Formats: sequence, structure tokens, C-alpha cells
Amino acid sequence: NVRGFMKKINADAVYKVLSKNYEDLDPKLDHYQGDEGYLRYQIYRFTDILNLIPKSKKRMRVLEIGLLGGYLTVLVKEFYNCDSFGTEIHRPELATWRKIYKEKGIKYSNYDLTKQTLPYSDNFFDVILFCEVIEHIPSNHQPVLNDIYRVLRPNGVLIVTTPNRDHLLNRIRILLGLDTTKKKDADVPFLEHSKLFSMVELKKLLKKTKFKLVECKISNCWSRPNKFLKKQEYPKPFHYLYQMPLIYAEFRD
Repeated sequence: NVRGFMKKINADAVYKVLSKNYEDLDPKLDHYQGDEGYLRYQIYRFTDILNLIPKSKKRMRVLEIGLLGGYLTVLVKEFYNCDSFGTEIHRPELATWRKIYKEKGIKYSNYDLTKQTLPYSDNFFDVILFCEVIEHIPSNHQPVLNDIYRVLRPNGVLIVTTPNRDHLLNRIRILLGLDTTKKKDADVPFLEHSKLFSMVELKKLLKKTKFKLVECKISNCWSRPNKFLKKQEYPKPFHYLYQMPLIYAEFRD
């Protein structure tokens, strides 16, 4: 029973750690969103991901692909016995982010997943976090997953999250002939959502990479009442209809 090996972490504990490590939970550190209260808004998503990571008596190696400001990895370091690694592409905020990585003890590597292989040896990591990243890759997703599989140890864990292509608002957009991807800034690489996945598509893609699917579900992290948000940060109308990432816990045979 995989769930029996997982730690139960609540959202209040996540908020406490973020508050301690990111003064005022500054949203300006994150160019991906730039929205007021970005970190407060992510708390339930972070909580769901953290509760998918198995406990281990031995010290684990954990990699996050797409670090941003290191928020999720800082949480992982707080709640789990691990050495933390992370990758991020070169982008305008990187100078600020690298200071955070150094301060928080995150071993950082610059990495463009569309052009390079991961700069790690085979069978190196116990856990890999690939969260809210795959939708930013325009094409050739299989080689990226193959390389992730290469650096993951036997019986290691891959956790993938991505927005749900088949959420209600997207279905309405498709009926109206509207674009379902997000394009914000063409000058910043991988900022837009280039390819959205349904549950069925993502499962097929992962199975092709020989991952064994242990848990696949739709998270309701966006539709829960968020007590951490300030009044001016409440979501826009209809937001609860579509921001529901898919969460996967994958074990490699």
C-alpha cells in the first residue's frame, strides 16, 4: 500500500514554512504568474504534492525540474530527509532565484529540457518532481520523459502535475472555437501553455516510458476555499471551473 508510506502534511504547516522562508510571500519573485498572492494561492497545490512523496528512513535525493523561486523544494527539504537538487532555464529572474537556491542549500543546474539531457548520471534520484512544467513544452515530450526515467532509481518516484485540458471552461472554449492555451509573453521562453493534456493522454505518454502508474487523480486544490488569500487576491469568476491540475504518483519498476 503506497499511501501507507506517505506523510500527512496539512496546509497550515505549508503556509508556516513558506512564511518563514519567503518574507511577505512576495509574488514578484515569480515571473510565471506575477499575480498578487501567488504563493498563498499555491498552498493547497503544494500540500497535495508533498503528500504524494513517500517517507524513507534513508536520506533521499530529490530533483525538481522547473524550480522557479525554489518554493516547492524548500518545502520538501523542510518535511523530508533529503538532498535537494533543481533545474531551471535561463530567464530574467534567475539572478534573484540563484541567490535563493544558494541560501536554501538547493544544488542548482541550468537546464533547457528541449535541447539538453539532464546533467546527472543514470539511476541518481529517489524522487523527481515534474510539476506544472510539461504543458510548457511545445512538442517532443517523450524524449524528456525518457531522460527523466534514465536518472530515476529503480523503484523511484516521479510526480507529475499539469492543468487539466478537459476542465469545464476549456470544453466551453472548444465549443466556441477559442484557443485553450495561454500565451503571455513571447519573449520569455516556456512562459505560455503550449500543450495541454487530458488524463488519458498523459497516462498513455507515461506508460510509453515504462512508468508504472500508482495513483492518478484530479486534484481539487483550486476549488477548496482558500483561507490564506487576502480579499483582493480572490480568484476571478469561473476560476474554480478550470484550474484543476492532474496529479500523478509514478513508480519506476
